[in-house]
Amino acid sequence: MTKRTHDALLDEPLIENVQDEEGNALHLTSSEINNPNTSVREANKDDTTSTNNHHHEEEDPKRLKPSKGSLIDERSYQCPYLDSINRKVLDFDFEKECCETLSNTNVYCCLVDGKFFKGKGETTPAFIHALNEGHHIFMSLSNGKIYCLPDNYEVIDHTLDDIRFNLNPTYSEKEVQEIDNQTRVCVALSNGAKFIPGIVGLNSIKQSTDGINVAIQALSRVKSVRNFFLLHQINLTKVKSRAVLLLRELLRKMWNPKSFKSHVNPHEFVQTILQNNKQFKLGESIDPVQFFTWLLNFLHTELTNNQPKQESIISKTFRGKIIVTSTIIRRKKASATDSSSNPQHNEDDITSQSKTPFMYLTLDVPSTPLFKDEYARNILPQVSLFSLLSKFNGMKETAIPLKNGDVEMRRYKIEKLPPYLVFHVKRFSKNYFFEEKNNTVVNFPLKNLDISEIYPSGAGSTYNLVANICHEGNIGEGTPYKIHIHHTAEDKWYEIQDLDVKEVLPEEVSISQSFLLIYAKQ
Repeated sequence: MTKRTHDALLDEPLIENVQDEEGNALHLTSSEINNPNTSVREANKDDTTSTNNHHHEEEDPKRLKPSKGSLIDERSYQCPYLDSINRKVLDFDFEKECCETLSNTNVYCCLVDGKFFKGKGETTPAFIHALNEGHHIFMSLSNGKIYCLPDNYEVIDHTLDDIRFNLNPTYSEKEVQEIDNQTRVCVALSNGAKFIPGIVGLNSIKQSTDGINVAIQALSRVKSVRNFFLLHQINLTKVKSRAVLLLRELLRKMWNPKSFKSHVNPHEFVQTILQNNKQFKLGESIDPVQFFTWLLNFLHTELTNNQPKQESIISKTFRGKIIVTSTIIRRKKASATDSSSNPQHNEDDITSQSKTPFMYLTLDVPSTPLFKDEYARNILPQVSLFSLLSKFNGMKETAIPLKNGDVEMRRYKIEKLPPYLVFHVKRFSKNYFFEEKNNTVVNFPLKNLDISEIYPSGAGSTYNLVANICHEGNIGEGTPYKIHIHHTAEDKWYEIQDLDVKEVLPEEVSISQSFLLIYAKQ
């Protein structure tokens, strides 16, 4: 229908009230009723009084336009209830479901008290809430459109853009390129707390998801993966799991410089993982290494549409290649005079070689001594990261007992290095009775990790540390995991333990009981 001016509307008397398909009251003129091309939605106009107030004004070309298909109403530009919006109570991190019906479709957020309600038509929880409480401004959680209820017209105002941004933060390529160079300190509107985008706390569910939290924090420090989720719109038809999309939303909120809060709640992502993966259970301690490695494989599978041989941002970032040489040493039949239990090479030993991709490398920590020193003190040994990496020089043998009594001797040689190296420092071990933790101190460099000794064939073997997951205390004490992350722009280190964020000295990082190390190639 051709758009008419307000002056033309003045000459057409209102003849009757009708309703659209959602039950919204519309005022139609006689010419609109008789015109077969007239859409019920397009025909709705403001009343004569509103028209007299505005038909002499020139249209502001910079003024925002109503969304396509919405009711055209001059009140959209001059809503009298905008002052009632309370940004301090808005939190879009939780599952988007109606607080009364628990429905997760067609959900709106009341911008006055932050509660979620279903629908906006008559008899819906949102409509009734607007009448009973006098709260008029609601935002659709699916598309960010804002409406005034119970009048049911769309609110068009650019001052509400920050609310839409917090619902779904988006970034340009230029913003993402400069994100690591920003030294800005932001202030949360909710409580006035200061925070740095990307260095924010994550809330824990029942004090049992700290392992998941540090794994998410570690992944957010991997530049290529972070940029992928900040920029690219994942094709919904190719992604089968909702968890991938929730992770994208979570990472975008962690790097949000306009956040109303100084922390982020990962509840929606975590609950989706726990509901669909019985490997991790709420209320039980979750191993961050186990979750991190599972997450990498899960993301790779989903992003390649279950085609693991294809490339994804995960495989391009973390996947390396290692040569494994295995020798099976047959068990010798013990004689009456031979009591030796050490594996010895025989003529019938079987040797094989294979090339295996890897996402992370496991480092074996030497056992702690059983005896005390001359002063009756427990000896806490120290070992360097370089010493642990000798496992991958292609010469050192690692003995692996087999169930049939044979022993497999393995030698590892790195053939291809990935852009990001992940080291799992194996501190925890289990036997038939209990779990033990090895508290051996592992000395590792924060910068310029040179592994050319185990990878002499190629250039680019120097790495810098970007994240360090550690665990202080003993097993059974309920000590949560924490992570050290490097802020590139300031060249400073921060420690995050759930919601607690604080700056730490580099020396504190290097003496921590590291559990997972992530290094980035220079």
